[in-house]
Amino acid sequence: IGDGSYAVGRWDGEVFVPGLIDEQRKLNLNVATPERLQRLIELSGAVDADPAALAGAIVDWRDEPVGAACADAHPACHNGPLASVDELRLVPGMSAAVMAAIEPYVTVYGDGAVNVNTASALVLNAMGYPGDAMVEQRNTQPFTTHPELAVTSTVFTVPVEAQLQRSSPRSSLRAVVDRAGTILSWQ
Repeated sequence: IGDGSYAVGRWDGEVFVPGLIDEQRKLNLNVATPERLQRLIELSGAVDADPAALAGAIVDWRDEPVGAACADAHPACHNGPLASVDELRLVPGMSAAVMAAIEPYVTVYGDGAVNVNTASALVLNAMGYPGDAMVEQRNTQPFTTHPELAVTSTVFTVPVEAQLQRSSPRSSLRAVVDRAGTILSWQ
């Protein structure tokens, strides 16, 4: 772009990783069962949390009526679907350490169907499946059907690194889009 440039992907330290991020490889916070949320917290290595209590608080945050975790919460619980993963920071009992541990594995986009062909072993394990075996299987033969999981995805994060001029700093942009190209979110 003239003297500038852009690339679809993201920086991971000093390495640029090109490509889209499949949102359906993650556990959807708005539909995940308390048991799956609890297992995800346990498996993520978050050590400063009571996984059962925190999973209950997430569910209490997103549903009505106000439950025990939200009874005296300040700010008041949302009592509706989470609008963003960042909203987790407001859930009673959520710490920075737990947020950092689970954030790569959760989303608020899509219909809740997790893609067996892109999900991590940790997410699949949190859902009660043999994650390592499923990842190993799909590495040689991707799933074409699964009775409970998706085999394709419809929602993606598009990270873009842009530099308007060679001497200007890089800017990071992110958009969440569906397969039809509709922008669901951007920052």
